[in-house]
Amino acid sequence: MLAVKNYILAKIKRSISKKASISKSAQIQGNVVVEDGAQIAENSVIKGPVYIGKNSFIGSNTLIRNSSDIEDNCTIGAYMEIRGSLILPDAKTHSGFIGDSIIGQNSRIGALFGSANVRLDRENVSAQVKGAKINSGLRSLGVMVGPNVTVGERVSTMPGVIIGNNVNVGPSTTVMRNIPQDSIFYTKFKEIVQKNKPASPKITSRGGAARSR
Repeated sequence: MLAVKNYILAKIKRSISKKASISKSAQIQGNVVVEDGAQIAENSVIKGPVYIGKNSFIGSNTLIRNSSDIEDNCTIGAYMEIRGSLILPDAKTHSGFIGDSIIGQNSRIGALFGSANVRLDRENVSAQVKGAKINSGLRSLGVMVGPNVTVGERVSTMPGVIIGNNVNVGPSTTVMRNIPQDSIFYTKFKEIVQKNKPASPKITSRGGAARSR
C-alpha cells in the first residue's frame, strides 16, 4: 500500500479546491492536492507531494510531508508531524509523529503518539508475518494499524510493528511486537502511595524546640 501510494503521489499535480478552507498563515509547498471541504488551520506546513482528502481537517502547527496521503474525513490534530504515511478514511489523530506508517480506517490515535520508523543500526526493517520474520527491504518503515483501533495517549510503536483490527492500546504503552486483532494491549502500572515521615522539631539556639506560631 505504501509503494502504491508513493507511485500515485509522484504523478499528481498541484490542485487546491476553491471549496477548501485554508488559513492565511498555512504554507502549501509543491504538488499538493486539497479536496473539497478540507480545512487547513493556522501555521500548518504541507510539503508536496501530499494528498488531503474531502472534508479532512489539518490542525494548527502541523507538518505533513514526504508523500503523505490523508484520505477523506480524517482529523489530524495540532502539533502532529506526518511523514510518508497513509491515513485511511475517518481516522483521527492528536499530536505526535507518524512516519512511514499506515493508520487504518476509523482508527483513533491519542496525544503524544510516536511511531519509530528507523532502526538504531539503520539496517532494513523487518516485520513478523504469520510467524516468519520478513525483511521489508526498507530502511524506513513505521507501524501498520488496522481499522477500528483505539490508541491511548503517550503510546510509542517500534519499526515494522503490526496492530490488528479492533485493538485497544492502553496509555503510556510501548508496542514492541505485533498485536493480534480483537485484543486489548496495555502496560500494567503499579501505584505506590507512601506517607511522609513526620517533620523533626526545629531546635532553637538555646537547645529547646521551636514553638510554631
